[in-house]
Amino acid sequence: GYFTFVFGLTGGGPGHATEIYPVFVYNEAFRLYKIGYGAAASFIMTAIVGMICIGYLILLRRLERV
Repeated sequence: GYFTFVFGLTGGGPGHATEIYPVFVYNEAFRLYKIGYGAAASFIMTAIVGMICIGYLILLRRLERV
């Protein structure tokens, strides 16, 4: 993904202008030592992506029946 590019070039800065979600989670967990907050944020994003994938699969099955 883009984590290595953003983190390597800007680290999410200046300010938070180029901060993407994985960089945000990394900064919260390892730079600010909020391990629980970073873990919760990554878990929530995993759940959201999982729900989107399940919805897409359901839609795909309905379209195949037509």
